Amino acid sequence: MPDTTTTNYALVKPEVGASSDTWGTKVNTNLDTIDTELKAVSDVADAAQTAAAAALPSATYTAADILTKIKTVDGAGSGLDADTVDGIEGSALLQASAYTAADVRTKLLTVDGAGSGVDADLLDGQQGSYYENIPARLGYTPANRAGDTFTGPCTFTTITATTITGTSDARLKADILPLNGSTCLRQLEDAGGWSFRIATQPRTGVIAQTLIDVGLGDLVTEDPETGYLSVNYSDLMGPVIAAISHLADRVRTLEAERDAAK
Repeated sequence: MPDTTTTNYALVKPEVGASSDTWGTKVNTNLDTIDTELKAVSDVADAAQTAAAAALPSATYTAADILTKIKTVDGAGSGLDADTVDGIEGSALLQASAYTAADVRTKLLTVDGAGSGVDADLLDGQQGSYYENIPARLGYTPANRAGDTFTGPCTFTTITATTITGTSDARLKADILPLNGSTCLRQLEDAGGWSFRIATQPRTGVIAQTLIDVGLGDLVTEDPETGYLSVNYSDLMGPVIAAISHLADRVRTLEAERDAAK
């Protein structure tokens, strides 16, 4: 039976009862092969042991160690998610230093308008259209132009003007009657003139409650919300003029009587 070989390394297996002059050579060759293979395995084992000994235990592996390792493969194409923002490489992003106000405006314009949710579209939480109807927002119609007029009761702390006029055309009036100068004089005497303070400001004038007491209540208005009384000083001029006219008549009468007595 001829020589055979082993399955894995093809070592020669001498024929039993034969190879009397060659079996020694064959055995020596096999031993050399085995020696070589064993040495290779030993070298690999030694290298593995050295690597294992040099390995850092996971318990002492710090974040800095991990960062150092990551940096060895950092950069575009590394496949690390840390190299991307929402899956986009940093090179595809616009640098903030290069992002101008015009760029921001262009982006905002893509969502500008009612319902965009951008606060720049709102004023105090309201769309601009909310303020188109100013009287509806204020609850009254503002007068801010020459010729504008106020209707209804108005309250002002201070009015500064070159001229203040009131409607006085006879064509707009009805039931025109003269005031009784004597009565007006008595009423004004009883009402009196007063000095006082409102808040910290010194004032002169009349007292609303006193005008009511002397019969001039038509000149007094009560605020429906606060209950405070106010006086129509403009209409107070009527009784004042009537009283002055009455006094003028008395003066003329007295002068005439004096002259007749001479």
